[in-house]
Amino acid sequence: NLRATPGERVPVMLYLVRHANPQIDAAVPASQWQLSIAGIERALLIAQHLEKVGIQAVISSPEAKAIQTAQILAEQWGLEVEVMDGIHEHERPWSPDSFTRVVEFQSRIQQFFLQPGELVFGAETADQCHARFEGALRQIISQHQNHRLAVVTHGTVLSLLLSRYNRLDVFTFWQALGMPASIRVEIPDFQIKETWTPAESPQRA
Repeated sequence: NLRATPGERVPVMLYLVRHANPQIDAAVPASQWQLSIAGIERALLIAQHLEKVGIQAVISSPEAKAIQTAQILAEQWGLEVEVMDGIHEHERPWSPDSFTRVVEFQSRIQQFFLQPGELVFGAETADQCHARFEGALRQIISQHQNHRLAVVTHGTVLSLLLSRYNRLDVFTFWQALGMPASIRVEIPDFQIKETWTPAESPQRA
């Protein structure tokens, strides 16, 4: 059992959690999407998977689907959610068809990854997005020394960070990343030690 006792000093143990499945609503920006029923159920599975780790702090992106995911985890573990700036998703434009044209969206994401120094779309280049996310994440780590942390965030920023430190193809990693997903990484170089995502539920009749 890895649960900490009061006053115990342990090295930072970092779990990066991709938010659970949202209910896609073309009428509002993705940052305002809420979790779907399936997303709520799958977030609970992440909480159960990490139950024995002894997480001591839950930090969330300010986006609604991340906060809801974090609240489910924190409630299961008897903790409060800390919302932190800087770990939100890539800042990109929204329109009612932004996420309905899947092939077009994936093509733009691929170009975003392939041209990290160019402003392909949105308000940030891939390099700017990575620098913003890593800087905020390192600040969180420095503010929670000797803690076991769960940081709830997003797929694109996670892909940028982890692909660079683990020498992975970023687009392939982004495509394969589960929702939700728990990724245990080693500090300070973000080496991936364990990745887990709930199995897909069979379709209900």
